Parts: sequence; structure tokens; C-alpha cells
Amino acid sequence: MSKFRSFLRPEQGDTHFEIHMSTLHKQLSLYEATTRWQNARYATVVLIKQDNKVDELRQMIYQLRMRLAEADLELGKKTQALEETQEILHQRTNQSDKHAVIGKLAAGIAHEVRNPLTSIRGFIQLLMPQLQSIGKESYGEILLSEIDRANGIIREFLSAAKHDTAMTAESVHVGNLLHEMFLLCQGEATLKGCLLDVDSAVDAHVVIDERQLKQVLLNIIHNGLDAIESQTSDGQGKLSVKASADDEHVRIVVQDNGVGISDKTKHYLFSPFYTTKPHGTGLGLAVCKRIVESYGGRIEVRSELGVGTEFELIFPRN
Repeated sequence: MSKFRSFLRPEQGDTHFEIHMSTLHKQLSLYEATTRWQNARYATVVLIKQDNKVDELRQMIYQLRMRLAEADLELGKKTQALEETQEILHQRTNQSDKHAVIGKLAAGIAHEVRNPLTSIRGFIQLLMPQLQSIGKESYGEILLSEIDRANGIIREFLSAAKHDTAMTAESVHVGNLLHEMFLLCQGEATLKGCLLDVDSAVDAHVVIDERQLKQVLLNIIHNGLDAIESQTSDGQGKLSVKASADDEHVRIVVQDNGVGISDKTKHYLFSPFYTTKPHGTGLGLAVCKRIVESYGGRIEVRSELGVGTEFELIFPRN
């Protein structure tokens, strides 16, 4: 009461004032007040509610609640995006760890297995005339074939362990390279009853190690031919390789009408050691992905079970 009396001094007549509420953006008048002093100690106070101002305050509170809800939704989206980013980083870390393991395995295999295999292969070749004389040359051919397959696995391990992929980059004419791929793969495609269609008319260059680009394409083409061979459809298998270029990118598309790839397999397709083949190592596509990405490119895969698969290699144009 003492504060009120100091604010409203006893005077003759009526005293008018307003009760305000200050917000961040404006000041609202909630009540109009009138005081009439009966004497020095007692006064009558009349408050008149400003309904239009109260409604405006309610609207402001509603808008504030809506903004808080929007902010909460946006925060949820950013939290989800952060969690997805963390998961991607975790997967990449695991991928790097796997490549480190591959490197250690490759070094051990190269020293402990490759040299003895070379010696064994040499002795088998020396024994081939004797095997032929007794009609058992097929045994020697099987042994040589299996040794070559073991050496191929070792080469894949060694290739997966290397990280100096961009050291011998050069400008490679894509059209000429695709023509060479046609000559290399035509025989295998014919043996597997597959029509191989290679469009080498594109006039574009990419900066890459030519040997490594051949390795990538051969791996993908071989996979496509295997998928066509295992297809139970009576129709003829077809594998096409086409390239196109715009101002920024060169695209090489390898498409087959084989068995296709399931969503589960597609998820792990480029993971080291993951394979659906009985005698596969699971390193071929992992190596392909690393090679393409080391030159600033990327690999995209589209597939449908029973229809076929499409691999698209995308490189920056130079």
C-alpha cells in the first residue's frame, strides 16, 4: 500500500493511468485504471479491461507457441541429420579399418604363398610332356588352372591394399578404351551366349591410370556376363557398354539383363569380402570403388531382380 500511495499521490478529483505489459516487439495496454481518493488514506480504484489488447496478447502467445513448435521440428530434423552423418562417418571408419586389414593380409599372402605357387606352376609345366605321354594331361591343366585362380585372388588382395592409385594418371580417350574392351571381352561373351554391344563413338577424355580403368571395366563386365549366364530366362543375354559426356562429366554405363541384385546385396555391394559367388573373394567391386573415387569419380548402381543391373561410372571431364 505504501508503494501504491507513493505512486498515486492523494489529489482532488480522479487520477487516470494504464497497466501495460511490455513484450519483445511492442507494449500492450491491458487495463485502464481510474482512482478517486476518499481521503488521505483510502482510494477507490476502477480497472477497465482492454479486451482488444488481451485478444492481441492471446494471438501473440499463439504465434509464439507455433514458432516454438516449428523450432522443435527443425531441431528434430537437424538431430536426425546429425545422427545420419555420424553413422556415415562410422561406416567410413569401419571401411578404412577393413582396408587396413586387407593390406596386412595381402602382405602376408604375397610373401608366404605367391612364391611357392610360382615354383609349383613351373614344375607342373615341366611335367606336362610326361602327363601327355600317359594320357593324363587334363590333370596338369586342372592344376595350372587352379594355381592361376589362386594367383588371381592374391592379385586382388594386393590391388585392394594399394593406395597410390593416382600416381600414374594420364589423359585417356574413353572411346578408344571402350573399343579395346570390346575386343577383350567379345570372346567370353560369345562363349556365354551373350550379345555384347559396345558404343565407342564418344570423343572425351578422363584423367586416370588406363590400366586401372580397364581393371574396373573388366570386373564389372565379367560380373555382368556371370549374371547373364546364371539367368534362367530363355531370352538371349545382352550386355551393353555406352559412354556419354557433357561439359562437366564423362559417364560410362554398363548394363546387363541378368538376374539382378537384391536390395540387401546392393547395400553391401562394395564392402570388402562380401560376395554372392561360390568362389568369389568379395574384393573386386571394393577395389573398383576405391579406384574410381581416387580420381574424383563415383559409381552408381541401379538394379531390379529378374530384369538386370546397370553400373554407371561418373568421372570429372578433363
